[in-house]
Amino acid sequence: MRRDGDLQPDTKIGSVVLFRKYHPGTRPYFQDMFYDATTIMARTRKPGLASFMFTFTTNPYWPEISRNFFHKGQKIVDRFDILCRVYADKLRRLHFLLDKKNIFGKILGYAESMEFQKRIGGPHLHRVFCIDTEATPENIDGLIWAHIPEKPADSDKSAWANFIRKIRELLPKFQIHDCGDHCKGSNGRCLKGFPKPYSRTTILHDNKPAEYKRPSPEDGGHTLTLEYGSTEHTYTNSRIVPYNPLILVMFECHHNLEYAYGQSDNLKYALKYPFKGPSFSYIKCQDGTVNIDEPAQYARMLYRSPPEAHCRIYSQKYAYLSHTVIPLSIHLPREQNIYFQSADELNDAADGILPETHLTQYWKMWKNNEIDKNILYENMPEKYSWNKKDKFWKPRKFSNRKQDIENRKITIGRIYTVSPREPERFALYVLMRHFPGDPDHLKNINGTVCDTFADAARMRGLFEDNSVWERTLKEASNSLLPSQMRQLFVNIIVHGSIQNCVIDSLSLWEMFKEHMIDKRNCSDAVKQRRLDRSLAIIERYLFANGKQMKDYNLPLPTNSIYDDPNKALDAFFFPQHLNDDDVDETVDTSFEQAKLNNE
Repeated sequence: MRRDGDLQPDTKIGSVVLFRKYHPGTRPYFQDMFYDATTIMARTRKPGLASFMFTFTTNPYWPEISRNFFHKGQKIVDRFDILCRVYADKLRRLHFLLDKKNIFGKILGYAESMEFQKRIGGPHLHRVFCIDTEATPENIDGLIWAHIPEKPADSDKSAWANFIRKIRELLPKFQIHDCGDHCKGSNGRCLKGFPKPYSRTTILHDNKPAEYKRPSPEDGGHTLTLEYGSTEHTYTNSRIVPYNPLILVMFECHHNLEYAYGQSDNLKYALKYPFKGPSFSYIKCQDGTVNIDEPAQYARMLYRSPPEAHCRIYSQKYAYLSHTVIPLSIHLPREQNIYFQSADELNDAADGILPETHLTQYWKMWKNNEIDKNILYENMPEKYSWNKKDKFWKPRKFSNRKQDIENRKITIGRIYTVSPREPERFALYVLMRHFPGDPDHLKNINGTVCDTFADAARMRGLFEDNSVWERTLKEASNSLLPSQMRQLFVNIIVHGSIQNCVIDSLSLWEMFKEHMIDKRNCSDAVKQRRLDRSLAIIERYLFANGKQMKDYNLPLPTNSIYDDPNKALDAFFFPQHLNDDDVDETVDTSFEQAKLNNE
């Protein structure tokens, strides 16, 4: 059971009831949204263009909220419905500015989710998006401010001067991070990294966060002095949370706009945060049998704040995506999954009458010349829509009206990945990603008909070198965490070689080793320790498969499993302990524990 990694191999499974991805707010829902989001970013993000992560929070003191209280004695905790309705109105306005008015630039793709604070419970959003603006310090300076602007002269009554005055008025309320016990770790340092280092200019890096323009007081940076009772506190640019001046003035709320550095890794973690979802334990053990009932445990353990309950009652979306993503499965001929709800459907399956799928209909239409012969399977949703009732692809009809074109949501396809542990299906997956056609066409290479898809892939040159494995790991690195990348790497070198494929394991390790560790914010020494630990975990995986590091020309870790016989025996007889998620340095925010206030 993939969702229950703690189950032992000899566990007796009883009844199993799982959520489907279509149930909003559940773990499968957010996981599916995450993979859709990574697909969108992989398709829309262009090298050299800027990407951002944006957080927008509720201000419980918006005047529209208190203005609609029934009487003066009411407080925000009495009218969470008003809070949510005002937030929804602000959100519609924000979407209009971002997506229609393009205040940050033309948005190429975005993924957004709504969350709720555990105390007041106010909603807030996280959005990751990419734009068509080149990522240069000058362009980032125009969108992200992390400094206190200079106070205009009293005689200056211009619109710009009034705008700057408003920013200086709002910064102390919403954008200053004043460290306290709530944000300090065990070492006494701020978990958010404040105070930030000063910088005269904005500097963009490929492998670490950007340094925004934060001039020190010695370099001409401005300060804000605030009075707290009888004491005064002076704040410099090192305490400013990065913000957009227009958003700050228009919405008067806390927000955070950050440049997403790097090509894939940082964006992957940025996307993981909005779609982390809830944390639940849904295993019940009776008489030695494990019964898995996700819906029942979801209902028992779910905590919903009043604002979240209000949003669910009014069917507000948890997530927004710039594109519609259609998941497409890959299966061997006559090996599709069968779902049945009645005896008639079960009898049809027993008689060999298999249901139509996205893939079987694609093969049938391609063979009958009903579609473009050059269209790939994963591109079908762009030109054809799937009729769920009658199970067939039908051509999309597009309106030429300007309004319809502006509001049109692009549809793209996402093929479910296939593990190299299934050689034949993996070969079909690789073929379908590169060539159009039905099974007979894919197996026919210049008149030579291959017996298997693996043979066809080899004859077409797909398994002649590391290229197919490099592409597989490259695509996986957009969405998989380091522990998952390590498992995929082992599956490739162990099971890929069974197909007599050419695999340069050392080359793959050198190329993707940094994707098998969490290299965010770590020194060179820490990075080397994590790489060594990653090698140790890979060695244990190989040992469980009866292989050694030397079989694949891989370097040995510092503390090899072969240096400790007890460790080797433990790995051999208890391979279930090889799940390395618990020792992975990666901060996997997928399923954080909800922290509630003490009563």
